[in-house]
Amino acid sequence: HQFFIFFRKIRSQDKEVTNVFMGPLVSAEHLEKVRHYVDLAVKEGATIECFSGGYFLQPTIITGLQDSSPVNREEIFGPVVVMSPFSSMEEVVQRANDVDYGLCAVVFTKDINLAHRTAGALEVGTVWVNSWLVRDLTMPFGGMKKSGLGREGLLHSMETFTEEKTHCIQLSH
Repeated sequence: HQFFIFFRKIRSQDKEVTNVFMGPLVSAEHLEKVRHYVDLAVKEGATIECFSGGYFLQPTIITGLQDSSPVNREEIFGPVVVMSPFSSMEEVVQRANDVDYGLCAVVFTKDINLAHRTAGALEVGTVWVNSWLVRDLTMPFGGMKKSGLGREGLLHSMETFTEEKTHCIQLSH
């Protein structure tokens, strides 16, 4: 319930407007891609909780989809969250890991032991607990499976974008 209240308060407008939490998507093409997933969810019988039109995509909560839906299985990269009921954390981990992607995950819980167990079991590059997008640029960031090509973050970026090479030169005989 609190998540829905928070989501409805998020403002999405032009960057020239003050007090904006979220700006536009990167391009018109990307906006259409994200809207495609929202439309697909509706066709598959989902309930759209917060979607509204306009050039700026408002934060959108989708409920009522099957795990097999592409909306649940692909990376959308837009202000869209799919919520599904579950019976246990083991079920959550199994369902989360049963996709081809693994960029990041968020776990909300008051039980720190459960948070550690769940974070360790999720096949993703980053797990946030009781937060989202808290990041230090020196920390590694990147996904697992088909999400990303290695790690970003100071030293990790240097390793990703460079190739070590050794030169051994004898200067005199």
